[in-house]
Amino acid sequence: MIHRTQKKIAIFLIFFIILTCTHSPSFAQLPGWVLTKDRDGNSYYIDSRGKIWTSGVPEYKYKAVSSLGLDYYLNHGIQLIKNHYIAEGINILHSILALPQTNHTIYEAQTIASKEIKLLKKREGPRFLTHIKKYPILLYKINHEVCIQNQIIPYTIKIDAKTSILNSIQRAKHNYEYHGILAGLLFGENHFGDDKFDALLCIDSEQFKSILTSVDELILHWNIVLGQDVLQRRLLLKEKRRLINEILHEGEPRFTGFEGFFVNQRNGHIVRIIFSPALRNEYKEKCLLIIKNMSV
Repeated sequence: MIHRTQKKIAIFLIFFIILTCTHSPSFAQLPGWVLTKDRDGNSYYIDSRGKIWTSGVPEYKYKAVSSLGLDYYLNHGIQLIKNHYIAEGINILHSILALPQTNHTIYEAQTIASKEIKLLKKREGPRFLTHIKKYPILLYKINHEVCIQNQIIPYTIKIDAKTSILNSIQRAKHNYEYHGILAGLLFGENHFGDDKFDALLCIDSEQFKSILTSVDELILHWNIVLGQDVLQRRLLLKEKRRLINEILHEGEPRFTGFEGFFVNQRNGHIVRIIFSPALRNEYKEKCLLIIKNMSV
């Protein structure tokens, strides 16, 4: 009886060790494995067969997928899905698919990512959309531009600056969807510390039950929801489906910047970029271009 008990304990310990080694993000003790850091700052291991191993758990909440770290992002996305971090894995693979196909390496990575997504769609069925809604924002980098893309309430905005997503909020009920993000933009080197930015970007997106006939309808909706504010506005551009203002807040905190209203079918977006009035001449053209080039 004692012999059988000891045997069971030994089997359990062996199983536990195998399980721990398989799922642990620390592979340094495994023989023949090499720790690698790619050009995008990602660390991972390569085994003796050339297979890439990442931690298998979410390592960051928001980081722009880049061709500089394509091997890492592809393998990390696949391993996240295998480890049941399905929404996070899908988000990375979809970000890879959003990259422009500028070379064969990207083409090969997108082929593999597309195959994984198709298998997952077949397996998950209606739950697949639920996973996307959990992380609707794609973040990827084209050369020096960071691209933010919303998959549920569609828009794409390109930013030629270091971009940090600070917050993301979403709500849904009946035939209404809302998603908002707050991001910090850094156009030059950060001389102030990690929590300081040159400008702040805010995007509020809504999907309504009915079609928006013009940008005026969206502006009226926001005025009803938020009430009249104290911002001073100067109209820069007005079309049926978009409007852009220069804005100024003379109270405390004092800031200036730009706002844009965009509509497309049932979708409405308001975008604001604000910064210190002292930096207006330095950043006004860059920030205005970001809003002007937003596509919905």
